[in-house]
Amino acid sequence: RIGGQADSALVLLQQITYENPDNARVWYELCRTTQQLGMSNPRKIKESLDEALRCINKAVEIEPDNALYLSYKGKTETLHFYMGLQMGDENAASYLEKLEKTFNSVYQLDPSFKEVKLTLVEFFGGLPPEMGGNTEKAEKYAAELEASDVISGAKARELLMPEDADY
Repeated sequence: RIGGQADSALVLLQQITYENPDNARVWYELCRTTQQLGMSNPRKIKESLDEALRCINKAVEIEPDNALYLSYKGKTETLHFYMGLQMGDENAASYLEKLEKTFNSVYQLDPSFKEVKLTLVEFFGGLPPEMGGNTEKAEKYAAELEASDVISGAKARELLMPEDADY
């Protein structure tokens, strides 16, 4: 996949999942490969994103305490959310709820994944309410980051500053 042969990697990874369906690493790589191929073909983005979610969900099902897989699931759900917003999907807010749950699980497993909380601050603090924005949640996540790490807390506060603020 990394060497530019994603199509071949896809076939190989699919074969491995049939032979060894309980290998979380293979499902994770299949997700990444499916996503890579889907993003290169605008006509298949939605279908490939759905398939990527299926694959990463399988990896997380096999290894639910793997923060890396769970984090990648959240990133995939983030793409799903963005696609929903761009396409006017009325379920987009529910995608945000899913990725919030996923990112909170990542942070509980491994608090070093501070970027997941920063993503939640950015979404909830930057989106209008009709798109899922919620300033109370953004403030809650910013306060959690401030309590755990000065730098991450400062980044969260910067995300919440009004765009027209004088510096």
